[in-house]
Amino acid sequence: MPRADGFPLADGSPRADGSPRAPSSSERASVSKGWQSRFLAALHCLLRFLVRAIIGALVVLIAWKLLSVGFGARIFPPPEIVLPLFARILSAELLPHLGASAWRTLAAIFLASLVGLPAGIALGRLKSLDSVFSPASYLLYPLPKVAFLPVLLLIFGLGDSGKIALVFLILYFQVLVSVRDGVKAIDAAYFRVADSMGLGVLSRLRYVILPALLPSYFSGQRVAVGTAVSVLFFAESVSASAGLGFYVMDAWMRLDYPRMFAGIFSLGILGLCLFALIDLAQALLCPWSREGVRN
Repeated sequence: MPRADGFPLADGSPRADGSPRAPSSSERASVSKGWQSRFLAALHCLLRFLVRAIIGALVVLIAWKLLSVGFGARIFPPPEIVLPLFARILSAELLPHLGASAWRTLAAIFLASLVGLPAGIALGRLKSLDSVFSPASYLLYPLPKVAFLPVLLLIFGLGDSGKIALVFLILYFQVLVSVRDGVKAIDAAYFRVADSMGLGVLSRLRYVILPALLPSYFSGQRVAVGTAVSVLFFAESVSASAGLGFYVMDAWMRLDYPRMFAGIFSLGILGLCLFALIDLAQALLCPWSREGVRN
């Protein structure tokens, strides 16, 4: 039976007076070794991601060059024009817009996880709650969240709040559904073992529910992030004075196609960084997941 502070007892039982036993040196060494293995798995994941990113970038550059040759450099500027321009204007022009888009996306991811994780766990564990709220989720989930942009702008104004709320709506339902399904998929035998060990609610959450649902949670985040960045681009192009969506559409209206493609390239960099963060978090938090270790 695990201790309340996370260290396992050497003999599986507390002291005679009922107080928790202090962890031994071997137990502390085991915990330290476990975290070391997690960091090594995260580092391995990051290195593999960088290698795959380089290979993917080469493929994209080749396709980009072929499209430029096919459509003409005026409409489709080649990478040898856009990439040097990107390097020149990154700190002065692009970085503030990239930072604004990254902040809105990360804030929405945090809020969606903060609300969606406990809600999904509750729906997955409580059948009565699931039977009441799942029909509402099925009704709202397929709706295009972009349709709510005018309403959100009226409520939150033209600042960051409306755009964060729009991305939040997209991510929240992804988190809710993936977490709920992940909890429902947990074998009931694990909960029977937890009952026999006398685990409380928090111990069940830590040792049974979270380890089982984290892989499905991260898979849902990968699907949601791509959609979220696309919708954020639309929101920024409609009602913003900062952000990559605003920058790309502003360059397009001024017929400055090299800068427009530099903004599109920045969107790709943003998405790449977000996927790298998700892979790194999965490798660190659930190294037992085959996907988290191998990606």
